[in-house]
Amino acid sequence: MRRRQFLTGVAGAAGTGVAAMALGSMAAGSAQARGRSSTVSSTTGSWTAVDAPPAAGSARLESVAAQSANRAWAVGSQLRGEGDTPPAPLALVWDGTSWSEADTGHLGRNGGIRSVSSAGDENAWAVSHGPDGGGQLLGWDGTTWQHTPYPDEGRSGAGLNAVLAVAGGEAWAVGSRGEGSEPALLRWNGSVWQWTDPLPAGVSPSLLGLSRASDGSVWAYGAEAVVRWDGGWTQVGFTPSIRSGITGLVPTAPDDVWLIGWAYGVGGPPGKPPAPVLSRYDGTDWSSQDKPFSPGALAAITADGQGVPELLCGWDFWEQTSAHYARWEPAGSGSGAWVSERGPDAGTGSSVTQSALTAIPGTTGGYWSVGHLGDNTPRIERRT
Repeated sequence: MRRRQFLTGVAGAAGTGVAAMALGSMAAGSAQARGRSSTVSSTTGSWTAVDAPPAAGSARLESVAAQSANRAWAVGSQLRGEGDTPPAPLALVWDGTSWSEADTGHLGRNGGIRSVSSAGDENAWAVSHGPDGGGQLLGWDGTTWQHTPYPDEGRSGAGLNAVLAVAGGEAWAVGSRGEGSEPALLRWNGSVWQWTDPLPAGVSPSLLGLSRASDGSVWAYGAEAVVRWDGGWTQVGFTPSIRSGITGLVPTAPDDVWLIGWAYGVGGPPGKPPAPVLSRYDGTDWSSQDKPFSPGALAAITADGQGVPELLCGWDFWEQTSAHYARWEPAGSGSGAWVSERGPDAGTGSSVTQSALTAIPGTTGGYWSVGHLGDNTPRIERRT
């Protein structure tokens, strides 16, 4: 089978859209935020490629999470042969020495695993495609992922797109529920999953991703909305660009939020690449920030334990043989700069698309990054 025949539609969650060029964000203006605008410099970084288990066919890694230096998970989708649809789940686990594939045969062939999250303890969760396209909620049992029922699972229009584990045994998941595909936020309180109150009217039909600020508020985003939950819902002013999408969001405070994605804009020749989107919210308006590269797309952003943005990555149109990362170097009073780093070169004729990042607890500056090469083989990189 030719690896390039992988179905691009498997990527349901935010970051994986980079490969299919179906990502995005927004940008507006604010004099105050523009005063905090960043600049871009570069360094080599300390990234290395780490072997992944051989894929039986075409495979893509879409999300990654780490419990410690000795335990991490990477998930995605795989096609084992010609006409092999829907794709099967792909689940890898790191034991401190190497990556191995966890058995997922009991999950069925439902299109792969979209999102995985851990809070640095045994509280690890994942979301997979389920029957009829609805999302399955998965819990790690110490060996592999097991299906965990949740309210409204199986109803028409119900499904989950992303999950976020929080220290203390808490977790959140976003997606849609009910016949009207109502956007929804699901909460795990340590013993049971429950839906929060309905979202404000007019919010995007499905939420794609979420993040948590240091004040405990949970932020979620869809194709056309950004919302905040802190015991009640607040819809954050947001106007998406034409032909754009959001791939990640990091709230450092209610009045300081970073958002990434891509936007194609209007016009241009066929095959024209998108432009990366990097925006910052000051509590009132969004402002466009300096990008580490262009054209291309930003795919993932992550923060430290205090909610400060630390690292982002994306697809660089001009230098596709290595991943493009950018590390935030603060300079005080909310200012700072994104410092570019390059991942290891994959070789002439190869292209690298990294879709997800996670910090490695217990290390200083340690990160995992996952994605795929242009021939649809899994790609794992580590920063030390």
